[in-house]
Amino acid sequence: AMRNSFIPAQNDEICVPELLLPAGAPPSDATKAGARIRDFLQTLQFRKSSEQQERLRSLVKQMRDPEFRLREYYNQCLDVFPELQLYVASPVQEMSGLNSGMSSGRTSADEFRRTIGALFAIYWLCRIDLDGKRGFCFGVRESNWEPPKAEFLDRAYANPTRSQHLPEFEQRYDFLCDADWQLLTDLISDAKLLERGPSGGCVINVERTMAMLTLTAIHDIMKVECLLPKLLPKHAPYHGYEAGETIRDHDAALGYVLQHDPDALPCYAAMSEAQQRAVRFTQAELGFNH
Repeated sequence: AMRNSFIPAQNDEICVPELLLPAGAPPSDATKAGARIRDFLQTLQFRKSSEQQERLRSLVKQMRDPEFRLREYYNQCLDVFPELQLYVASPVQEMSGLNSGMSSGRTSADEFRRTIGALFAIYWLCRIDLDGKRGFCFGVRESNWEPPKAEFLDRAYANPTRSQHLPEFEQRYDFLCDADWQLLTDLISDAKLLERGPSGGCVINVERTMAMLTLTAIHDIMKVECLLPKLLPKHAPYHGYEAGETIRDHDAALGYVLQHDPDALPCYAAMSEAQQRAVRFTQAELGFNH
């Protein structure tokens, strides 16, 4: 049955999707580099590439809108990236699948949440001059998914009696006050996610940010061991691997699929060639996260 198992956020919970099982039959073409990914994605629903890109572009254009809240951003990320469900892929229908089969040693639920956290970090860093500093340091309230107001933080922490608070929250406030936010702004600008607009303010570079969000959504999927590709003879050798070997380095494994079977991941296949080239560079030539 075709299904997407994400539950839109209504409260404070980041819901881990249901276990993702392979389609079973018919299997994907074994001559494809991304055959294992294809077997799992057969069970999911995907929009046409043009519609997926339109929705992703709309999401990105809203990222600096003061009224575009984290909860809506989260729900839209789930909508445009069904591939996020690959983090809970398992070859067997057992709940233990959520707690094993990850090369990182973490649970698949943890890896899914870490990826969502990375997507959240991009959201906050693109909004540093809005509510991004407070969201990056303190997260959001359970009731409304909004970061605490600056006035509340100043009353709660900027006074002699603040020792009544937990050390963790004092450290968060100190970071809020003392961090080099200009350095982080420059980092996002150097990555060309933000640019100077005609009036001198920051504006989103839509195409670049679309590529960054896509990379973030898929960059750790190859930590799921059942997705790791075997090197096909026609592509051997590859980054020190020989024909028939499983590519166990998760960055090299993703780079291999992106290079030799780009259509295996619909969100990547939908991107422009320039965007694809930038994403491939981080995996096959640079080692994103290393």
